[in-house]
Amino acid sequence: MNRSQTDSMFIEELKALVNQESSIPNKLFNSIKSYYNNKSLSLELSIGDEVDHIKFGRGTVMSKDHACARIQFGSKERKISLDYAQKVLKKADGE
Repeated sequence: MNRSQTDSMFIEELKALVNQESSIPNKLFNSIKSYYNNKSLSLELSIGDEVDHIKFGRGTVMSKDHACARIQFGSKERKISLDYAQKVLKKADGE
């Protein structure tokens, strides 16, 4: 195994586990894979938009720049990259 000095010694093992479809029931694996492959990358966020996050719940976009959005989820504000937001956020129902 060739690895650079900065790689974790577990990187190759983790890559192998992630790439083994048999470690996750095929139906679930295919469902997750399909979701992320078909996820639209056109989520447009504006200040004041209500969004839903699978872990943090409902939030409000407080600010946004070219790379990140600050979203208020309850009493906590989170800074989320726009690339990541495309994968984990959706506009709240009704928007």
